[in-house]
Amino acid sequence: PLVFPFEHLEGLCDMWFDVNNVRIKAHRCVIAARMAVLIPDEMLPLQEGTTISIADSLDVFTAFLRYVYTEDYPEQGVLRPEALLDLYLLAARCEFFDLCGVCLKYVRPLLNADNILPIVLTKYSSGDEVLNALYLRVLLDNYDALIQDKTFEEIPGHLFRRLSLILREKERLPAVTIAQTRNTLGKQLAMLAESGEYADYEIRLGEDAYIPAHRYILASRSVVYSHAFSPKGGAAREPAFDGPDNTFSYLSLIHI
Repeated sequence: PLVFPFEHLEGLCDMWFDVNNVRIKAHRCVIAARMAVLIPDEMLPLQEGTTISIADSLDVFTAFLRYVYTEDYPEQGVLRPEALLDLYLLAARCEFFDLCGVCLKYVRPLLNADNILPIVLTKYSSGDEVLNALYLRVLLDNYDALIQDKTFEEIPGHLFRRLSLILREKERLPAVTIAQTRNTLGKQLAMLAESGEYADYEIRLGEDAYIPAHRYILASRSVVYSHAFSPKGGAAREPAFDGPDNTFSYLSLIHI
């Protein structure tokens, strides 16, 4: 994983997120590699000092950003059902399907007759079959209580129709199936390293040879670079790779 939070490496941050008037520092190389699908096209490629406004709540986006940097999941019992579903939607857009699965695992026991209708009315997505399958299961489990609620009639038409067909045994209850994760941290950082995009450092291999690299990633993966790039590192010496017998791979470093 990468370092997160990164207080001792704040000097390497080169962009911001604005989450409900709270500013969060970040690194363009990581954000572009991991969550470009969430960034408006007109803002790509990301410029140094860019600020991106985020509509999600601070707790949701902080949990998401931690996963982007580390692939760590939020602790169970910390996020509310609505927040877990918002986190699921962010993860689904980036195809972080392992995080999607964790969100569904955490949220399922929290959905009940008291909260499912408001959640369905505000979090419904016609194109998300996984989420709709979850909603259908909870609606069916609590049908006798929900049918007495006036807002039951406000369930989106497509979902209401499927619920009726299942009740009449005209359609089977769909399974909640999560796809296998393809966009892993290691894979996406490897693609970033190979592309050289957002590189802010050169690893010299000789008089005329160098490898474009990223200071923050180097500092996250190497104690030597962490000391060299940290303001608290003083005059720490950066490692040299220009010896005649030296072989070096940036890809091998980020996979240490």
